[in-house]
Amino acid sequence: MGKAYSHLTQQEREHLFLLYSAKKTQKEIAEALGRNKSTICRELKRGGSKPGSRRLQYFPSQAQARADHRAKNSRKQSYIRKTPNLQLYVEKAIYQGWSPDQISGSLIDHPLFPYINRESVYQYVYSREGVKKRLGWRLRQPRLLRCRKHGRRPRNIPIADRIDISLRPPDIATRHEFGHWEGDTMFFLGHKQGLATQVERKTRYVIALRTVNKTASARAQAINDVFAQLPKGTAKTFTFDNGTEFAEHRRISTGTGADIYFTRPYSAWQKGSIENANGLIRWYLPRMTDLNKLEPWKLEGIIELLNNRPRKCLNYRTPAAVFAEELRKLPRKVALPY
Repeated sequence: MGKAYSHLTQQEREHLFLLYSAKKTQKEIAEALGRNKSTICRELKRGGSKPGSRRLQYFPSQAQARADHRAKNSRKQSYIRKTPNLQLYVEKAIYQGWSPDQISGSLIDHPLFPYINRESVYQYVYSREGVKKRLGWRLRQPRLLRCRKHGRRPRNIPIADRIDISLRPPDIATRHEFGHWEGDTMFFLGHKQGLATQVERKTRYVIALRTVNKTASARAQAINDVFAQLPKGTAKTFTFDNGTEFAEHRRISTGTGADIYFTRPYSAWQKGSIENANGLIRWYLPRMTDLNKLEPWKLEGIIELLNNRPRKCLNYRTPAAVFAEELRKLPRKVALPY
């Protein structure tokens, strides 16, 4: 096995300069530095300049500055690892619950550290050192190893008469109209317990329900019971994933009067509102939470906190306030005088 590659140091660049000024050949310089000839050739091309003469002019300070610039703008996690203070800053931010994107953004005008993009942070989190420190478990979507780029293979969908999201009216994507919901299931204790979650796309209002069990029948009954208490027109469409708990979607459609659409397999981004809401709930209820020991008022309190949190996408209004405003706009039934 060959030796591990390492970049030239400042001292090696100064030694290279002296040898090159003495008009030594690249082979002689490589032998003197204990480096490969191709390394010397590449270094002269990268760090040198050609002002007019046929021979390159090489200056060690200029070459070192260029190398530092390349390292600062590199997408590799090695720069974080080689900079102890920056490494400590990144790890501390992750432990405080910051996302890689937030860490990257905080370094745009930082007085002490250079800018690194979020991919650099992700690569460090899932590097050998990051895995050893279990940094991945501190992210919003906790996982020790990074998922494959192209996801998992599609599987057969056991839901009959499902309508694909591609057939959903495109106006729903704009979030201008009230009454379009996304639904999902949060699992706890190794998929032994489930929490049914719904979010309204325009207002970001969240509803979380405990079902009797994880069956499709129990899920349909829970949704119908909740939306039966809300004014007509509150639910116009639902967008679900392809979990078997939504197999009785026709029963939900009949009970609520809403159209049901389904995302493509393994395409969580197609219902990003509910995925974000689930991530916020996970902050309060980790995966190993025993829902049977969770008192109903605690769950209601968590959802109330989320619905009364100012949101930037709502111009810092709360989902509860915007949801109540939309409900007041719905037509009311007028009682007949007889």
